Amino acid sequence: MDERDLISRGFALRRGVRDSFEKAATSTSADAELVERLADEVRRRLMEVGASGRNGVSAEAIARELVEGERLQRQLRNQPLDVEAVLNSVLQAVLGLGVIDEYRSMAGTTEIMINGTRSAWVYRGDERLSIPPLSDEQLARTVELLLRESGENIGPLNPLVDARLSGSRMRINIVDKSINLYGYGVTLRVFPEKPLALEDLVARGTLSQQAADFLLAMLLARANVVIAGGTSSGKTTTMCALTERIPEQERVVFIEAPSELPHTNPNHVIWETRRASAEGGRTITVGDLIVNAMRARPDRIVVSEVRDGAALEMMEAMGTGHEGSLTTLHANDARDVFVRLLSLMYMGMRHDMPERMLYYKIYSAIDLVIFQREVLEELEKGRYRVRRQVTEIHVVTNIDWSTGQIQTGELFLYDGQHLRCLGGELSPRLVELCRRYGVEAPRLVRD
Repeated sequence: MDERDLISRGFALRRGVRDSFEKAATSTSADAELVERLADEVRRRLMEVGASGRNGVSAEAIARELVEGERLQRQLRNQPLDVEAVLNSVLQAVLGLGVIDEYRSMAGTTEIMINGTRSAWVYRGDERLSIPPLSDEQLARTVELLLRESGENIGPLNPLVDARLSGSRMRINIVDKSINLYGYGVTLRVFPEKPLALEDLVARGTLSQQAADFLLAMLLARANVVIAGGTSSGKTTTMCALTERIPEQERVVFIEAPSELPHTNPNHVIWETRRASAEGGRTITVGDLIVNAMRARPDRIVVSEVRDGAALEMMEAMGTGHEGSLTTLHANDARDVFVRLLSLMYMGMRHDMPERMLYYKIYSAIDLVIFQREVLEELEKGRYRVRRQVTEIHVVTNIDWSTGQIQTGELFLYDGQHLRCLGGELSPRLVELCRRYGVEAPRLVRD
């Protein structure tokens, strides 16, 4: 029996004995009815004192008091009580994420997808595993817990939520049952505590060693980079691996919606977008933050993703002295990046501007384009894994002044098995950046 069968069997067994989805997976000795009663009392007291359920210190103090009282009562009746097990179960019910906590805490979990009450899936490493679907009650409670932890609300007037969970390395996307035929749709992305480094991407086959060395040299030479690809193609992972190698003395402004990148550089700030609030707070967009970033004296600006008119501000920032900036973008292939950017820049235009001028802004801003996609690999008959693979790396070389079309040189290409170097030369702009920042220009050796 392979590992996946064991996991699926374990899920099914736990599903069969679970009477309440608020039971902690690690507290099998805790009494379910006792935990539910104490958890309800903790919630009631938190509401009385006006405390938020996100306040773990207050919840723990109340829970300890209640569990200690229960222990004393049972001691008089000579009935033992596992105090820590009950306490952990109560806190899990009050502060946790319900039934999905069991799967979230499993090693290797990267995403949990709940398709209403119809089905649910766990993405663990490179594999996708089906898990028991949630009941209406479990799903409603799970959504309630996720919203409480993120400080968001959902309903027919606000049917979409995209946020991060407070104090955690998780991002949620929730679709309201008013527009989802199967009930609430939930996507929970779990980011590893220790992000993958460039060396890890090489070990996993996402990058070749020569490609990793080349990208590191370009990062240190402060080339402007766009990382493109589809959903879940690994764009954020690659960006994390690169931004972690930014020298410590450089000031970096991270702009995210919501925040999900790890940050170890001691001289950085993190700005998040914000929706308009009921109290009158205005919407803060990625474009607003990019404009403001240029007043904060950054050495680099890193935007987690551009998907609207903010592309115009991003190109202007990259093309006006903020070298070494990075962003991600959804696109079909490396050359499609420029068409996508052009269409997004039109969305951000405040006055008419010739298409040729927009192409020139792109040309003056971008040095490298990295494209990656999901690659389906068959491990054995009927068993597959999905691997993130960099498939193309292009360097911007020139622009056709008569048409405005941007010309690129293809440096690396995935041939179905390996990311191979095609040889070629760096653009004059990249050679000048290497000279200016004291980086040895990498030699591209054809595979």
